[in-house]
Amino acid sequence: MNILKQSTAATVKLGPFIDDSDGKTAETALTIAQADIRLSKNGGDFAKKNSTTSATHDENGYYDIPLDATDTGTLGRLRVAVSKSGALPVWQDFLVVTANVYDTLCSTDSLDVNVTSLADDVITAAKFDESTAFPLKSADTGSTQVARVGADGDTLETLSNEIAAVKTDTTAILIDTGTTLDGLIKDVPTVAEFNARTKPAADYFDPATDTVANVTAVGTTTNLTNLPTMPADWITASGLKSDAVAEIQNGLALEATLQAIRGADGDTLETLSNEIAAKMASSEVIEGTYTLKDAIRIILAFAAGKVSGGGTASIKFRSTGDDVDRIQATVDSSGNRTAVTLNPNDHV
Repeated sequence: MNILKQSTAATVKLGPFIDDSDGKTAETALTIAQADIRLSKNGGDFAKKNSTTSATHDENGYYDIPLDATDTGTLGRLRVAVSKSGALPVWQDFLVVTANVYDTLCSTDSLDVNVTSLADDVITAAKFDESTAFPLKSADTGSTQVARVGADGDTLETLSNEIAAVKTDTTAILIDTGTTLDGLIKDVPTVAEFNARTKPAADYFDPATDTVANVTAVGTTTNLTNLPTMPADWITASGLKSDAVAEIQNGLALEATLQAIRGADGDTLETLSNEIAAKMASSEVIEGTYTLKDAIRIILAFAAGKVSGGGTASIKFRSTGDDVDRIQATVDSSGNRTAVTLNPNDHV
């Protein structure tokens, strides 16, 4: 049984194909297509191979059968069989193995072995390389020595001594000897002691009397900067004193100012705006019921609108937007208008 690498294309030899009448003559001119080559993967049902290539004759009735990665994708037994009219049936079994097994048997790879237990004394001293198996050996050099002693060459003993020295210093800091950090912290002077050391008695700061309320004059006014943003609703009505409210109201617009804005009759700006819009919309009637706006629409239609019905008794003039008949005129054979209908509106 030949072996094949899993999920790897391969070309296998199949044959010899022998004439089915005499049982000895090699069939060298068979047409073996994809559908003729049947595969059974690990005992499964036969199916045509996935590779679309046909078989080609090599010699003496042996044919090259191309297989692709799908054809060899299932581990285990693989039977390749061909039954072709005029020749006896031919088949061959292959064993599909993993890439590691195939490359170990047919190339330079080594089998992957997962060891779960070892027998006693199976590993002997002769199997060890001292320079790598025991990285703490004093003769180590290179990367193992740097890993053991530190990048600056300190040995473990040196590092241990340095750690001990640091520990001693730390302990001294924690003991109140009067000269260590703990002793100095306890010697921080009071306000009275500080004044005695730094200022004349007349200039002492007395926390009992030198309060903000007793300070009557400030020599310099300092503007505060980098203050945080005031949160929303931080100032409430109850927090405002009456004189502050009066100061705020003093800056608001007076009645006379508001009167001037509203108009003498009390109309608001909105009312005035609506009245102006109404006047502009109604415009002034210039003739009959037609306003200036109506007249302009009719004139534009007559001067620039489309005209239809020319040469007939009914002529129409369209609006410049071509959406409504502005003028509909009835004319006689001489072109005289005998009746006219005007439409200045936006629709028919």
